[in-house]
Amino acid sequence: MRRQQQEEERELAEQAAREEEELRQKEEEEERRKEEAKQRKKDKEKEKREQQKKEGTFKTKTEKEKDKKNELKRQQLINSGVKIEGFADPDAAKKKPVYDKKKKKKPVDAPGEQVEAEKKAKELQQQKEEEERLVAEAKAKEEAEKTPEGIVYDGTRYDID
Repeated sequence: MRRQQQEEERELAEQAAREEEELRQKEEEEERRKEEAKQRKKDKEKEKREQQKKEGTFKTKTEKEKDKKNELKRQQLINSGVKIEGFADPDAAKKKPVYDKKKKKKPVDAPGEQVEAEKKAKELQQQKEEEERLVAEAKAKEEAEKTPEGIVYDGTRYDID
C-alpha cells in the first residue's frame, strides 16, 4: 500500500510538473506572439515613415504641432473677416501650367498690310526724331536766354565782355 501511495504521489507530481510545463510553454508562446505582433507593427510604422520621407510628406511631432498652430491662426484670421491672398478659396481648382516648347506662329499678313505696317513704323520714327530735335532746340534756346551776358542773334550766341 505504501508503494501504491508513493506511485500515486509520484504520478500526481509528474502530472503537476507536466501541467506546469504546458502552462509555461503556453505563456512563452503567447509572449512570443505578442513580441512578433509588436515587431510587425514597428516594422509597418518604419516602412510608412520611409515612404513618407521618399514622398517628402514626413513631418516630426514638432512640425505637426507648428502646422496645427499656424492652421488655427489662419482660421482665426479668416473667421475675423481678414482676406488672405491664396487662401480665399481653398477648394478652387488650380490650373496646371502648360510647358510648351513650340514657337507660336505669327499670322501671315497680306503683302499690302505688311507694307502699310512698315510705312507706319517709318512715320513714327520720323515723328520721334522731329520731336527730339525740337526739344533739343528748345533747351538750347532756354539756356541761351538764361544768361544775361550775351546776345543771341539768329540762334547764335555772342558773349559780351
